[in-house]
Amino acid sequence: MTYRSMTPTFWLVALAFGVPPVTYVHACPYSIRDSAFIGSQDPPSYNLYFVVDRNAPIREELTEWVELAADAWLGDAATKARVMDRVDARSHRLEELLPARSLDPARLPIAVLVSPQEDATIVPGFGPGNVSQDAVMDAVVSVVESPARIDLREHLVESWCAVLIVEGKDLAENARAEKAIRAAIQRITGTTTEMGKVVTTGPYLYTVSPDDAKEHLFLWSLGLAEPDADTTTVRATMLVGRSERRGPIFAGAEITADSLYDAFVMLGRSCSCTTAEMWLTGPIPPLDWGPEMQDAVSDELGFDPRDPEAVRSIRNVVAGIRGPTGFGGSTAFGYHETYIEMPSASLDLSIRVTDVGSTADALPTETIGGTASADNTESAEPDTASLTAPPLVSVVYGAEVTQTSNWSRPFIAMIGAALVAVAAITLVIVRRTRAV
Repeated sequence: MTYRSMTPTFWLVALAFGVPPVTYVHACPYSIRDSAFIGSQDPPSYNLYFVVDRNAPIREELTEWVELAADAWLGDAATKARVMDRVDARSHRLEELLPARSLDPARLPIAVLVSPQEDATIVPGFGPGNVSQDAVMDAVVSVVESPARIDLREHLVESWCAVLIVEGKDLAENARAEKAIRAAIQRITGTTTEMGKVVTTGPYLYTVSPDDAKEHLFLWSLGLAEPDADTTTVRATMLVGRSERRGPIFAGAEITADSLYDAFVMLGRSCSCTTAEMWLTGPIPPLDWGPEMQDAVSDELGFDPRDPEAVRSIRNVVAGIRGPTGFGGSTAFGYHETYIEMPSASLDLSIRVTDVGSTADALPTETIGGTASADNTESAEPDTASLTAPPLVSVVYGAEVTQTSNWSRPFIAMIGAALVAVAAITLVIVRRTRAV
């Protein structure tokens, strides 16, 4: 998408047709996949607290061990670690975030990991029966390293994305889901996105068991190990950039070759093409991401994701979704657009109606190459019902826009007609003046 400035004539015609003014958003030059690398350059930090009683004899040594472990492992992992007194832990609301009686003196010391979203979990393996410098080091390492993260880090930059499968209890369903995802991977590989990017290396597939203790903190940080999570059903999600979760979590029958392919396609679209926050932001697990990874990302993308202008561009798009003029809260699978071409020989004007509908709808009907897929022809039909919703009508002129104000159309039409008349009279006067 390219940006073309709107002329006064455009506004006059728009008003004459009863289209109210809009908040205009410049087209984002980066894809959703790009935005994951740009937006994760300085992610919010996790906090690792080693909670101990204030008068515990081990407190001084524990502080020294934690500082040494943090210096060795947490410098590039967006995680901070420190020792915290039990009294301070209660004032920091840790008691509310943890299971009952977790901070009882008899159960201390413990290690608690708190996410940027202020969720908390107890780090396994460290506790009253296992307090030593090695135990502290193991706890710190387990927060930022695991077999899955070590493996994924080798593929996140070069691959289109990573697909994480969390196995369920049904072995046949696990196999069906993996087969469907591999079919989607094969289909997307070698294609060209609507922004001109060739998917040279397809998505990388990684499978993990929900019962793997080594991956508990990794799955928890991605929102895949919540206490109420259904671990009996196979699930799959995409990881992009710094292992950031983007898009939906597919579960069970939702895992199909078509649904995953559509999700892969979505990653290649402009970051301004969606009003669903889950495509632009997601949980990022603690992960060592040093300068060598940053350099590899720059080589892959062809630009420096740390560039202030790139970072500002992505933040503006996200802020637009979260802000008062965005549609924050909608879901990508309910995202639908209808184009109405207005007859005009001299003006490229169209009205886009954005219908935030049921999550049962498919992704936007555009596929790689910009044509509608045969699988999605139904969603490509105009949604005439959405034309009656004035708050969601937007003018499109070479870029994406946000929603409009809720003015009455008759009133706007009158103003538009008046302005057109004024413009016509002004042109006549100008021409006569030049003639004189």
